[in-house]
Amino acid sequence: MLQDRQELLSNAQAFTATGVSTDKYATGMVASKFGAGKAIGIAIAVTTAADFTSANETYSFALCSDGDPALGSPTVHEERAITAANLPLGAKHFIALDPNAECERYIGLRATLGGTTPSVSITAALMTYEQFTTWKAYPNNY
Repeated sequence: MLQDRQELLSNAQAFTATGVSTDKYATGMVASKFGAGKAIGIAIAVTTAADFTSANETYSFALCSDGDPALGSPTVHEERAITAANLPLGAKHFIALDPNAECERYIGLRATLGGTTPSVSITAALMTYEQFTTWKAYPNNY
């Protein structure tokens, strides 16, 4: 499946602390029910396995929207805590958007990491659940 660059939020992005996706999806509207229609959300593929050497690392990912492209004060629509054991290389996760959610202009991903030495690299993209079932992220674009 080909992925539109505009819908790509993170491309093998390394997280070692709490942060947001390098890119955001601009809906073009101030506020809208962006998720109406087919089930849509953020697909996450792990490109470097999560660290859990200290056994206290925590990982949480949230689908957010904000009027600010930097996601400075985002509205969190859905959030999921994922254990390090469930973030090995190649693992895929989908965070669905509630179809009735009022999204602000920019949609992105926020990763919240905790513990002694958390680190993980992911590729994340906005897509339908139907697309997610056949999606594969390649760390080097080939």
